[in-house]
Amino acid sequence: MEQPAPVRVCVRVRPLNARESACAASPVVACADPTTLEVMTPGVGDDAPPTVRAFRFDLCCHDGFSQADFFEHSGVQPLVDAALAGLQATVLAYGPTGSGKTYTQFGPPKSMKAASEKLGENGGVGTVQPNGIIQPEHGFILRTGFAALAHVDEVNARAG
Repeated sequence: MEQPAPVRVCVRVRPLNARESACAASPVVACADPTTLEVMTPGVGDDAPPTVRAFRFDLCCHDGFSQADFFEHSGVQPLVDAALAGLQATVLAYGPTGSGKTYTQFGPPKSMKAASEKLGENGGVGTVQPNGIIQPEHGFILRTGFAALAHVDEVNARAG
């Protein structure tokens, strides 16, 4: 198994929320390419152009990145594999209130509750198949859980 990079830094740009859209706000951050985040600072004065600063990351996820895209490209899956192989792994979501940390981890409000209801009363005992449970909007917490359960099933199948 290939070991993941010791530290990988990914940034995810969220779309404007309803309040921001309603007041015709303009985004101040954007992904210039898959590894570059641009931050725009308004110019001083009426005709001054904005100042643009670029920052490099291992991955810059634009606002069109789906939850599944983020899970696949951010490096979370290799961390799950490494943790299940006995290595230490950490995923850290950092940012100010309203920046999308909870959404990235869990999905939109009530999506985890809907997933648990689909597992049924037995909590999914006897099945670790994500089919019909993981929806496109679910974040990496549920996806990671199913990846871990699939690994346990593989180990149990090999053990006979």
